Amino acid sequence: MKKIIPFILLLLLAAACNPFASIPTGTTSETVNIVSFEASPSSIETGQSATLIWNVTGATEIKIDQGIGTVDVAGTTPISPTTSTTYTITASNEDSWASQSFTVSVTQASEESGPTPPQLPPLIALFDISPTTIHIPPGPGPYKAIMKWDVKNADTVLLDGNPVGHSGTRELTPPVGTHTYVLKAVSSVGTDTQSRVLHVTP
Repeated sequence: MKKIIPFILLLLLAAACNPFASIPTGTTSETVNIVSFEASPSSIETGQSATLIWNVTGATEIKIDQGIGTVDVAGTTPISPTTSTTYTITASNEDSWASQSFTVSVTQASEESGPTPPQLPPLIALFDISPTTIHIPPGPGPYKAIMKWDVKNADTVLLDGNPVGHSGTRELTPPVGTHTYVLKAVSSVGTDTQSRVLHVTP
């Protein structure tokens, strides 16, 4: 007991001689907080780019993987992954750390078709009546004619105002007289019209 009391008196004397002395205390750092970490857009096609965006508080060191490395507490950086890739940000200080991940989806770029070729105007490639003169029995003949037609690039084909196929044949045996047949090819970019005459005699 006699040895303890002088030791306590010594401590009190030292404190009195140094009034600014205090018991050391530890410092507490701000807690690390990843406020946001994302990419815009979150989905791209092969060959396109996105932008990583982040905001962190309370950290003294911040890193992003996939080769990006150390970054500031807030910022952006362009990325061009070729496949779907997950990016992870890790932030830390002396007392705490936090991490967060974000995946950028990458889809295969669709094959772009070439420019649409301009629509060609309609074309009557063939319109023929053979022979052009026939007879009515019991005349000398022939007694019938054959009509043929072939049309390109048309939306509608009209023979004497009636819809027909783009190509075809027809047997003609009209009465005595002169008969005019009109073939018309129609599309959104124009029309093509031709006429043929058949003579019918006794």
